[in-house]
Amino acid sequence: MSGISQQNIKPVAAWDQVPEAIREEASRIRLFCFAWTPFRPSDEAVLQEVRTQFSKCDGHAFFSDRQPHGDKSDIIIVDVPEQRVPRTDGQWLYHRNMVGLMPTWAHLLKTGLAEEYDWILNAELDHFTSPSRCRLGIVSYLHNLRSGSSGEQRLAGGPLMLMWGNAFVFNKKMVIMMREQWKFLGKTEKEKTVGVGCPQFMRGRQEWPEHCSQDIVYPNMLDGVMRGDAEAIGRSGCGQPDAMNGRGVLFQLGCWEMQKNPFGMSEEGEMDAIREFAIVQGMKDQREAQKRYAGTDQVPAGTFTCTTACQSNLCMSEAA
Repeated sequence: MSGISQQNIKPVAAWDQVPEAIREEASRIRLFCFAWTPFRPSDEAVLQEVRTQFSKCDGHAFFSDRQPHGDKSDIIIVDVPEQRVPRTDGQWLYHRNMVGLMPTWAHLLKTGLAEEYDWILNAELDHFTSPSRCRLGIVSYLHNLRSGSSGEQRLAGGPLMLMWGNAFVFNKKMVIMMREQWKFLGKTEKEKTVGVGCPQFMRGRQEWPEHCSQDIVYPNMLDGVMRGDAEAIGRSGCGQPDAMNGRGVLFQLGCWEMQKNPFGMSEEGEMDAIREFAIVQGMKDQREAQKRYAGTDQVPAGTFTCTTACQSNLCMSEAA
């Protein structure tokens, strides 16, 4: 094993394996889950499955500019500006999710819906999400901050955005700060420009003006754009297990990306990954993880020992 100190590696317990005090703290979290989607055929194909997952949140909604077939009770329609390519084009909103997320956030902030909850999870339809593990993940991140450096301990009570790969989690203080600054944050590029619909605060920053992906925009929003003491914790982009606090303790990996599966992209390879995660989550301590993976180069350090399970991991997995 290489890349991550073995002394910091530990398996992540499933809900029924964590101490009762941790479960109690996690169960008190009121979690709202939402996703923006253009409802392409592939999106509609998984909608009911994702709806089942989101039903375990305390509240949820799917935002789009069009209605899907079937149940529409949890669909909220928002206006998306006309793009340079027609909506039927395969490149429509390609790497431009924020074009749909900007009016989504405007709705969440204007209606006060987001402030009815403790934490807000922005996921995607190609994520497999486990809300119970998301609550545990939030508690884990907060505990890691509280046991970190003196500066990190102060952060634990402030406005936070947790970065779990391509999913992002905002606490209420962060949501309130966004609402208070939305007059500036909410400005988007106008029609007939390359960046139409993308947030104007990204001008001159990464991807501008062709793209505005959420995993680029959200971190940038907290990097010299927002006023105040809001902080982003974790890693933007799935499959990065190296985020740690100031004392060298790893934050749990919140998002597993099947494209990085060391067992391959076949159905059997994906099943092998799920089985491996099931083994890891049953480990009693880090010594078991070290023993299983010692001397191997098939599995990079931290890939399986810092997460729980592929299709039902700490919080979510992203489809290939």
